[in-house]
Amino acid sequence: MGNSLTGQKLFGGGYFWGRPNVANPTPVRFGTVQSVSVDFKREIKYLYGSDGQAAQDVAAGKLTVSGKVESGSLNGRAVNSLLLGGTLSAGETVFVRNEAGDIPASTAYTVEVEGSDDFVADLGVVLTTAGANLRLTRVATGPTAGQYSVDEDTGIYTYPAAYASGTVLTDYVKTDDSVGQSIDMTNQPMGKIGGFTATVGMVYGDEKSLFQFNNTIGGGFSLATKLDDYTMPSMDYGCAVDDNGTLGTLSFAQVS
Repeated sequence: MGNSLTGQKLFGGGYFWGRPNVANPTPVRFGTVQSVSVDFKREIKYLYGSDGQAAQDVAAGKLTVSGKVESGSLNGRAVNSLLLGGTLSAGETVFVRNEAGDIPASTAYTVEVEGSDDFVADLGVVLTTAGANLRLTRVATGPTAGQYSVDEDTGIYTYPAAYASGTVLTDYVKTDDSVGQSIDMTNQPMGKIGGFTATVGMVYGDEKSLFQFNNTIGGGFSLATKLDDYTMPSMDYGCAVDDNGTLGTLSFAQVS
């Protein structure tokens, strides 16, 4: 233990867990935590009279407990269980970028993309024949120069005869049931959703402190990419008392 007269020191990003308030919950641990904030904000109420400028009394108003956790990794279960309350399922919906394709020399000027069996949506085509870099315009059927069409049920692209023996780069969306997971987002009702117990862990050497809040909901999720740096997803949260009127527990390593 350190010197209790100076209080406990803290260092690093800390740790954050969210345990859904349901039967047999699967806890979520945020990975590569960058920072965790816990904010206690109390309204101060002042009583003034006609006897002077200073308040004659002061009392406590509403107490708001909230915070934010920022991590260096993206966790689908955390986003769903602690915020969205959607349906989490196995399999990923992925984008394919710049898939090369060769247009046949004659007859049917079509290209079937590699992910045709799991095709979801077209994201555009660039013609690259002879060094060209021409983004084509999609039409329903019968494409002419500068155009293409696609059957999104089969993942087959059709080009005009003018592009016979040409090359294209195709962007599209497909599913892959062998990896990842997905969240089906629906319009959830207002009110109580995604309640969880938030546990914040902080350390300095061998000393550990823990803040736990029994009735927490996710308030918002933010994700902003950067050209030359890691993406740091963050989630805001807010706390209230549980059914027993308990806000939670603050536990410190040192005796003060």
